[in-house]
Amino acid sequence: MPMATKLSQTYVPVEDRLLLISQDDQGHVYRLWLTQRIATDVVLALTGWLENQPESPLEAACGPVAQVWQQAAAVMQYMPAIPVGADMSAPPAATEGLVQNVELIRGDEAYVLVLSLASGASLTLPFNPTELRQWLSLLHGLYETSGWPLTAWPAWFKRPLATAAPNTVN
Repeated sequence: MPMATKLSQTYVPVEDRLLLISQDDQGHVYRLWLTQRIATDVVLALTGWLENQPESPLEAACGPVAQVWQQAAAVMQYMPAIPVGADMSAPPAATEGLVQNVELIRGDEAYVLVLSLASGASLTLPFNPTELRQWLSLLHGLYETSGWPLTAWPAWFKRPLATAAPNTVN
């Protein structure tokens, strides 16, 4: 099964959908459309995993405060990359379609999403815990851009950048 090595995402207003553009380990490009329903199911599952998989006894005891800290730490480590396809003179042919199903797999060191299209094509998106939090932060921003309801997002997720911002001393 193809595994994504690069991932870009955007909100497309005319479609009222999220577009994930990915490149796999063989260089093939995927243009995968996520509806609000599918995206919300993914958000609920992934944030639930993060809440129920504490990394240390301290995090388990601190609950939402630890989640805010972990989210802010992940966001502060984020390094934007060149969007998929932006570095190509001519975009290659892409596998494109509406995501029909998302299988979520939790491993010891990774979170894996398997996105499946009606055509039978699928793509695996692996994330370590920090990458997952970074991707969820980007997804949260797309929810805000789209005007989609933020009810699926836990309270600890709202605006982690404010928590992570360094204090200014004059």
